[in-house]
Amino acid sequence: MGAACRDVCPARPPDDEHVLAAAVVAGAGALVTSNVKDFPRDKLPAAVDVLRPAEFAANTVALSPAAADRAVGELAARSGRHGHSFTVAEVLDALVHRYGMNEAVGYLR
Repeated sequence: MGAACRDVCPARPPDDEHVLAAAVVAGAGALVTSNVKDFPRDKLPAAVDVLRPAEFAANTVALSPAAADRAVGELAARSGRHGHSFTVAEVLDALVHRYGMNEAVGYLR
């Protein structure tokens, strides 16, 4: 993607250009990353938002809390196949404590 991408996707540092280029080529509306500092709003195409994982999770859960609740239930139900079995409450606790997804979990509790 190289030089051509720098004109369309001038993310800095240059080694992050491929990430933004992939989002643009795929027509993604958002790039989800904890590395938001390398994707400043004023350097991005208008069609691409940069969201932290916790923000993306909160937005997704807010759109369909019932689907998110089912997904968390599935995670809990599938746990234990290769290690510890988790309850729904333990999955939600992990989302808060490991990933800072307080807002998303708040919609589910």
